[in-house]
Amino acid sequence: MLKEFSPYIERIIKLKGQAFAVDARIHKKADRIYDPISLLSSLVLVLFADGKIDPAEKQYLDEFVKNRRIPQKVLEDILKVAEAGELKILTPNETLDASDWLDKLIEMCLADGEVCSKEQKLLLAFGAKFNILAIDINLRIKRIRQRMYLENKEILKS
Repeated sequence: MLKEFSPYIERIIKLKGQAFAVDARIHKKADRIYDPISLLSSLVLVLFADGKIDPAEKQYLDEFVKNRRIPQKVLEDILKVAEAGELKILTPNETLDASDWLDKLIEMCLADGEVCSKEQKLLLAFGAKFNILAIDINLRIKRIRQRMYLENKEILKS
């Protein structure tokens, strides 16, 4: 089974570390994500964590790919590997990137409005690799939930 997914896994590893263009729209905050392919792989793991693909989470992924001009084929390859259960969490090469990655992972978890227990485990496992405590992760979840709520409230106003 792994053999049939090897080309996909090799392609993902080959793309690791490549920079893609970040959306330069004025209202978009430019992030400092160096390795968007690895982060995309982690976001896909969040997508599959609770066993159901929520449309809001899928939309978050599509926006992530679109804003960074990552080819749709790359996302499709990563999804195939994840569906086969062969995708492993990739981590940033730099500890400095870990904070930004964690925020993106939390945003993905909250795309459907909640962080399920399996998503929480993924966040904690990621945090453990970079000595980010569970309490810090929980505080980030609350902060990001509040920010997303206010952003959505502003969108509804306009």
